[in-house]
Amino acid sequence: MLHKLVEKYMDESVLPEGGIDLEQFGQSISQAYEDMERYRKRNSRAMAAIIAENKDLTNRLSTSIRALEAQKMLIDQALDGVSQGITIFNANDGLVYSNSTFACVYDLYPNLTEPGVRFEDVLHQGIAPLMVKPTNDLTLMLEALLKMRMGESKTVEISLKDSRYIEISFKQLEESSWYAVHKDITHRHQVDARIDYLSRHDTLTGLPNRPHATQYLDNQLNLRMPSDCLAYFIIDIEKLSSINETLGHHAGDSVLREIGRRLKDSIGNSAFLARIDGDSFAVIQKTQNRLDDSLDLVHSILEVLNRPFEILSKKLELSASIGIAIAPQDGEESSTLMKNAELALDAAKSEVPGSYRFFENEMDIRVQIRKSLEGALRDALKNKEFEVFYQPLMDLKNARLIGAEALVRWKHPENGYISPGAFIPLAEETGLIGQLGDWVLEQACKDAVHWPPELIVAVNLSPLQFRSKSLLNTVKDTLQRTGLDATRLELEITESVMLNDNQETIKTLHDLRGLGIKIAMDDFGTGYSSLGYLRAFPFDKLKIDQSFVRDIAPETDALAIVRTITQLGANLGISVLAEGIETEEQHALLKREGCEFGQGYLFSRPVPLAEFEALMTGRFGYRQSHLKVVAG
Repeated sequence: MLHKLVEKYMDESVLPEGGIDLEQFGQSISQAYEDMERYRKRNSRAMAAIIAENKDLTNRLSTSIRALEAQKMLIDQALDGVSQGITIFNANDGLVYSNSTFACVYDLYPNLTEPGVRFEDVLHQGIAPLMVKPTNDLTLMLEALLKMRMGESKTVEISLKDSRYIEISFKQLEESSWYAVHKDITHRHQVDARIDYLSRHDTLTGLPNRPHATQYLDNQLNLRMPSDCLAYFIIDIEKLSSINETLGHHAGDSVLREIGRRLKDSIGNSAFLARIDGDSFAVIQKTQNRLDDSLDLVHSILEVLNRPFEILSKKLELSASIGIAIAPQDGEESSTLMKNAELALDAAKSEVPGSYRFFENEMDIRVQIRKSLEGALRDALKNKEFEVFYQPLMDLKNARLIGAEALVRWKHPENGYISPGAFIPLAEETGLIGQLGDWVLEQACKDAVHWPPELIVAVNLSPLQFRSKSLLNTVKDTLQRTGLDATRLELEITESVMLNDNQETIKTLHDLRGLGIKIAMDDFGTGYSSLGYLRAFPFDKLKIDQSFVRDIAPETDALAIVRTITQLGANLGISVLAEGIETEEQHALLKREGCEFGQGYLFSRPVPLAEFEALMTGRFGYRQSHLKVVAG
């Protein structure tokens, strides 16, 4: 502005007449300076505002950058801290980002984790050399990558030479970039392997279990050559339940582990061994010489199992029964072969302990007969084909009749009398023993009410009957209906009744005793736990098993056992009765040892009611009027 003013006044053409007015010129100059100063100040303020605004913007930008850098650092730290390896690739398969875990998963060199390195180089130089099956796993990974680019997320699993398993998940991102997550799943494989092992093995012995054995048998049958035979053995160990009862389950488990170890040592790699049930083992043997090879293996098994077992400083002797079925002649499918081995085992168990049997076609025929017998047994209950026979119970000192034991007999309309040994076990297996036993109790009480009042009637109770919650009421109702005095009824139980639900069993026994009924333990001396049960319940009578009476003779173990039982009974105030007395010599020895009571063929076989009453009025001296008076 100032220079324009000067130029104005220096231009002569415009100078005022009389020349320049210096005062006015000075005022103009001063005004110009003031205007210029105002302009400068205004510009300075504007410039200061601009500078201040830029500085604030710069500060905010710097703060944002620092925040972003801090956030990135936190993200990097977080991603480095995760257990999975993470990689991000661009559209050209160049590495954009990888966390530190990724390098650790494969122990990669630094040059394979730098941004820009191609996925192909990472794969072939870093990961492929570690793979157990590089060709297969590389193919899987490349296929997964291709499917990912088609919009399908894909996961593959690779196995490494150091026994690790890695799961890799591929997923597409925006603009054709993508990422992969590498997860070490070795622990999952170990857990799955453990679960699979436990599902296929017995936890106690470590041997394969039944499903594993069945699968193995199926596979071997499918792979069997025409010249091969395949033998399936079932080994049943007897008396294990008694060991559990007397010495505890810990002792029983120790015995089972020792059995498994012995069998494994004996069989070695020559056959497949499994534990298929609580007390049963299976062996699968591939052979070309059916009889000799299988016989050698049977004898080897029995030899190691017949050795005494030492558990808790006690020596125990066990026995085993073995059933064998051989493919192809005994069946070409696992179900058939196993069924036939079971039939052979049943046949072996019916013989002396330690027996073995090979399957025979007649065994299957017997099973069919057994099924037919089961149907006939059901019909027999409806058609009232059963009878109660009575065997005298004697006072040995004076040959006096004290009562009779009630024994059921089946008179088949076509086949005549069927042995109790044939139908009683069948009735127990089918559950018919409860209905049959209730009928025997009713009939025995109904018959005995007509006998002289000093005579008792003894009735056997099966374990199945005893487990019934209605037993006590059934006995009460029977006594009430028949009118028999409860003191004249004696109920006989075997040791097996006491094996389960011990507290409930003892309570039931006391309840029956409370009615006035006498309780006898049958077959005393044949089980492991008999002495223990005498402490649990005060039995009225012990019945010495006939196996001891049969072998009784001077200076024999059987006589020593009989002497011990009679002395035990005398000390505890319990009556003792010997079963199976057949000779005068046995009778005399039992009397000498202090045995009070007895029964057996020496006195009479079990006979129908009419014959028993004839014995009472004849041989045993009761008059006919005794029966009539009581009946009236």
